[in-house]
Amino acid sequence: MKKDRKNRIIFILSVLLIVSIGFPIVKEHFFPENKAEVSSQAVKLRLEDIGELATQEAYVTSVNTIDKSQKLFGSFQIPFTQTKYVYSYDCQVKAGYDFSKITVHVDDAKKTVTFHLPTCEILSTEIDTDSLKVYHEQESVFTPVKLKESNEALQKMKEDAQTQAIHNGIKKAAKENAQKMLKALVAQMLPEDEYTYAFQ
Repeated sequence: MKKDRKNRIIFILSVLLIVSIGFPIVKEHFFPENKAEVSSQAVKLRLEDIGELATQEAYVTSVNTIDKSQKLFGSFQIPFTQTKYVYSYDCQVKAGYDFSKITVHVDDAKKTVTFHLPTCEILSTEIDTDSLKVYHEQESVFTPVKLKESNEALQKMKEDAQTQAIHNGIKKAAKENAQKMLKALVAQMLPEDEYTYAFQ
């Protein structure tokens, strides 16, 4: 009975991962522990090669300014040489976990379920190019903006979006959502009124 129940737990977690991130393969491994204790059977579950699961996302509008001109003696701006752009993009920031680093420890004797979560990470930051808004556009043929400068500006916007998302609690929310998701799935087989759940 216990073996069937543990196999069903693994199946439920596998369905979650497949639905959430679209990866079709879940490897499941069991590692018996405390064999000397006849009254206790502990199981350690390790999810491998799953990839990443985003449990929280944030939408951030990042504004950038490119302002350059030709200068005389390094300080005096030469008239009619200023190129200046002020524009914004909407960025989508996703946070979550590497599921290959998550383990679930079930102790039937102590009636405990312990989840070991890795550090929450920023998984991706994408710029929605269709969201471009230009607030100011002034271009001088004497001071063109190079492709490298444009690329660096986009990268800076991504970094700014990540910083804003983190400051507004995206990692904390991602952690809370991951805990709720895992707890809800396992609770179907190991009810909360019988087992104590903990996250580490």
